Amino acid sequence: MFNRLCCKFFGSTEEEQFQYLKKRLLWVCVGCVMMLIYGIISHFGVENNAMTVFGIISIALCVWPIVVFGWNAMKGLFGITSFLTFFFHNVIIGVVLFVLFVTAGYFLGIFISIIGICRFLVLLKHRKGE
Repeated sequence: MFNRLCCKFFGSTEEEQFQYLKKRLLWVCVGCVMMLIYGIISHFGVENNAMTVFGIISIALCVWPIVVFGWNAMKGLFGITSFLTFFFHNVIIGVVLFVLFVTAGYFLGIFISIIGICRFLVLLKHRKGE
């Protein structure tokens, strides 16, 4: 089942999966390290505008790939091909559906990114073994 999920979300071959995950998980790792640095510096009471911008950038670097993981999965599950699909009949209902879609995609993205991290580590182990 794990392999079917990986093939569905990350690519059909191991090389495709490795390249897909390498690009996206690099940004998640950079964002997590930046958030850790921001948290350590903030703990010691250093707060200024530059640190606030650093914190916002670190959160964005960590959250954006998760939203992309979730958006791609939600598009595949519901067959949504463009943003205009939400706003076809009514703009207000479209905005509500879009917000619900992105929120559900974010939580699904967290789950998929955890699977992606596990799969990436398995692929790295296979590459080191060869």
